[in-house]
Amino acid sequence: GAVVPEEARGRATALSSFKRYFDDAWMTSLSDGDDAIVKDFMLEVCDGEFIIAACATPLDGASVAAGGAMREDERGDVGNTRREMGRIAAQAQAAEQAQARMQGAPSMARITFHLLKTKTGEKLDAFTFTDDFMHLPRNGAVSLRNNTLAVLSLKHQRVVFLKILPEGRFEEMHTIGEYACAEDERIVVEHESREREFIEVEREIGAKIQARRAAIAGARRPLLSGLTQRLVTFLYHDACKSSSADALRLLHRNFERYVSLVMLRMRMLDANLLLIKFGTPEYALARRGDRVIGPTMYTVYDMRESKFIHAATSMSDSQ
Repeated sequence: GAVVPEEARGRATALSSFKRYFDDAWMTSLSDGDDAIVKDFMLEVCDGEFIIAACATPLDGASVAAGGAMREDERGDVGNTRREMGRIAAQAQAAEQAQARMQGAPSMARITFHLLKTKTGEKLDAFTFTDDFMHLPRNGAVSLRNNTLAVLSLKHQRVVFLKILPEGRFEEMHTIGEYACAEDERIVVEHESREREFIEVEREIGAKIQARRAAIAGARRPLLSGLTQRLVTFLYHDACKSSSADALRLLHRNFERYVSLVMLRMRMLDANLLLIKFGTPEYALARRGDRVIGPTMYTVYDMRESKFIHAATSMSDSQ
């Protein structure tokens, strides 16, 4: 609306007061196209030598999956190496499987983390996530420990670990999601190869296996993998060791709830331990002000051992 002279004078006074104590050190443009800077996101790394800022495109719930994370240079050119394209294809496959747990998740066509030099504002490197969704405000999707940055992709349910190198560059270290460790993918590939050989030899039994697969596919229930499989395994072993006679019965009663949980938040406790908060997809996608109540679970995941070591749930024994 119209600004009255008194308010205008007040604002001019405040602005002159601010300039009395502060000078512009530098100014750098981060957004490109329909990107917009995330105003309440900022990280300081490498003892204040670098700043990490973020910009993202508007939410679009109807965007088409393009797969995971990719490196780009300051001109915006995406690397085209065979190794990188293979990694993007693998992440796209993992993304399709993760979609089953995050139906209805909105999407940002592009989320870019910029690494800037604190003294000059020079843009040193950028790391981009495509067709993704994460809670960036108040640094909700990230966890920083020393020079390691962990980023939680809410839509694709994976944690990407980036190392900030002293020369001012992002280096992708590893990802936890569909596969919890490097051996997982190799084991799954070997298992599928042996299964195909078995079906060729035992055609009669193979037909029964294929019928079972069709039944599982018809139920729209994917096989458990990655962190979900490890979480349920931990809960099962914990129930077996419990002194309560009803521990396993309660696990079976709540099994469907457990396998439907998704990662909501995460924090690095140290170099090996990850604190992960799980909740329902409805809770994960709720907007501010929505009254969505659902079970939540806090867990501690040991990345070195690739297993959960502790879990605490809000679900009572009577549920």
